[in-house]
Amino acid sequence: MRRAWEGKFMGVGGRFVAVLLAGVVLFPGSGGLWAEETGQPQTPPREVVIASGGIGGVYFPTAGGICMVVNREQSRHGLLCNVQPSVGSVFNAFEVASGNAEFGIVQSDVLNLAWEGLFPFTKPQRSLRAVVTLFTEAVTLVASRNSGIHTLSDLKGKRVNLGEPGSGQEKTAAEILKSCSMPASSLRTIERLPPDQAISAMKKGELDAMFHVIGHPNERVWMLAEESDIVVVPLDETCMGTVLATHPDFVPTSVPGGTYRNIDQDVPTIGVRATLVVNANVPKEVVRDVTRSIIEKLYHFQRLHPEFDTPDPRALFQGVVVPVHPGVYEYLEEKEILEKGEPVGEVTPGMRLGLLPEGGGEVVPLRLSESSPTRLSEIALAAGDGLEVDGGLMLGATFTAATAEGGVIHWLVQ
Repeated sequence: MRRAWEGKFMGVGGRFVAVLLAGVVLFPGSGGLWAEETGQPQTPPREVVIASGGIGGVYFPTAGGICMVVNREQSRHGLLCNVQPSVGSVFNAFEVASGNAEFGIVQSDVLNLAWEGLFPFTKPQRSLRAVVTLFTEAVTLVASRNSGIHTLSDLKGKRVNLGEPGSGQEKTAAEILKSCSMPASSLRTIERLPPDQAISAMKKGELDAMFHVIGHPNERVWMLAEESDIVVVPLDETCMGTVLATHPDFVPTSVPGGTYRNIDQDVPTIGVRATLVVNANVPKEVVRDVTRSIIEKLYHFQRLHPEFDTPDPRALFQGVVVPVHPGVYEYLEEKEILEKGEPVGEVTPGMRLGLLPEGGGEVVPLRLSESSPTRLSEIALAAGDGLEVDGGLMLGATFTAATAEGGVIHWLVQ
């Protein structure tokens, strides 16, 4: 029986190969070919690079899709978008922060570590800016059915793959184990294999379980489920509650039941938001044009995978944990997606804030922590005059670009 979503995997299926051919292979050098055909001298296009992920993963074809929609409008904005394969989020954050790549795709939890300068980053990467969040990646713990693994605590004494060194997946898996009181030392063996090798090891019985941070459905997991007897292990409420309370860069999610063979019920877990980031020094007009291509061509992504079925462009900013690039605001204000607000000056840790909903209502008092100037759930773009309240600064927010997530209202912040 063919499932409704079959053929739309977040992987390396034919549909994504077509995207890569259109977005990566055909477009480099296309400006010169056009000039030869018309006989008119052309200004060389400005090249921009998106640091993505492994060729067999999700980030690489996603970056290919972005480059496809950007390069189709090269005659208008003069940009030539290229995809750079990589080992994943940690590498991408370093590449963008250092200016070696203009754009990159980074997990929200890794992005938070980069901004704060926490391991594996040796200093705060404050040159990172957000463009949009792309999709939720679920922390997916896959185990062989005969391993006896039904909960996270059952990993004790088992052979477990955390993920490739330098990848966001490895960092996320290690953080889950730490937060949920499952020390890595309690595992029988720890492997750090890339996804394809981990899948192969699972099929051969060389691994009992593997972490995979992915969107669903996923082609690798689907093939594993078809060829082997597996379970997707849920995270219990206590574990999820601990992680969500201490890591605002994670979000609750689930692996939908019926997605894979013998996985009939939704499996609760947590996830991260894959975020397109950009270096702060990239000109506003470049970021504005890339943002326009992504938002106005959303239907291209919706055809690629259900995760991209985003009817409201404002949902593209859920889960952002670093400041949004001014070029994004320029586009949002141009299209009246976001109402232009009055400048409110620097927002600093310890400042007392109150948020006043549009049309009146009860003031929401907030206090900033050391990391919260970058969190959209805690500060707002002012849409009116600043008011002094209890010795602090009152920001008036329209909620025009607000989104609700986890019972918290998020605002775009400049």
